[in-house]
Amino acid sequence: MVINAVLFFHIQRLSNGSIDPDSEVNRVIELQETIEKQNAELTATRAKIAELTLKITEMEESATSMSKELIKAQELNVKLQRDLHEVSLNQFKYNAPQDNY
Repeated sequence: MVINAVLFFHIQRLSNGSIDPDSEVNRVIELQETIEKQNAELTATRAKIAELTLKITEMEESATSMSKELIKAQELNVKLQRDLHEVSLNQFKYNAPQDNY
């Protein structure tokens, strides 16, 4: 990489030959490492967001389906209650004492 090649020539060395820990090169290297780490974290976070978004979509579809099933069950319940009420009325009519006048 061009940046690394340019930085290589500007490395400041101490009198004992070691690299100056305060040099700008070290700071740039640290920043590059930080950027690489953050990019990896960002990629992992994006993957997690995509996974969670898919789960949310599946849950919404499931909730919609369950809601439709609930509405059908409620409608059936109302119909059965009407039928039961009608049967009860018919039984009352047939079991009621009749006037023999």
